[in-house]
Amino acid sequence: ISTRDWSSDVCSSDLFRLAVENLEPKRALSVTTSDIGALAIDRVEAPADKSYVAGEVLQFKVVATQPVTVIGKPEMNLTIGRSAAKAVYQSGSGSNQLVFNYTVRNGDNDADGIAIGNAIALPKGSSIRLGSTNLPLPLPTVNTSGVRVDTTAPKINALAAPANRSYKAGEVLRFTATASEAVTVAGVPTIPLVVGKTTRQAAYVASSSTSTSLVFEYTVQ
Repeated sequence: ISTRDWSSDVCSSDLFRLAVENLEPKRALSVTTSDIGALAIDRVEAPADKSYVAGEVLQFKVVATQPVTVIGKPEMNLTIGRSAAKAVYQSGSGSNQLVFNYTVRNGDNDADGIAIGNAIALPKGSSIRLGSTNLPLPLPTVNTSGVRVDTTAPKINALAAPANRSYKAGEVLRFTATASEAVTVAGVPTIPLVVGKTTRQAAYVASSSTSTSLVFEYTVQ
């Protein structure tokens, strides 16, 4: 091989190397790396503000900046009253919105709003990731002061009877029942009365009642 031919081969090799280094896949890889670096939890959507009773579901939606794959059953730590609870992953793998549920149980009570832990917990065998990159688990702060839990059944704390006197036909006997908490009344409940030896009914009067003060009336026959 002549000196001229050898130099020519070297120049061709260098040009080939430079061409390979500038191929499109290198630029594409750079974009992918940047996208993965932006992976994070954007926000948490809490259940609607109201008071939940036993059997109702508290549903939380964790929204990530990118679609992720979920393996196993990640959990969100909750505090209900003074008790610890866990909202367990239900669905959303392959998207950026992950759903976690907790079903309220008898004995759960929280009058000033539940609390959410500061990060997603991963039991053994669980993961949340994009490719080989794990999702950062810290959770953004969310206001849950209106998400309350009340599994204590309401009760009648007091029953006010009509004044002590003799009532004539056409006069009304009014009874007022005071509930331990706000209630919703459906239909027309009654209070049974025994007048002499006859059973009568004092019927609920919606127009005179409130959510905690329930009025029942009977017109003397």
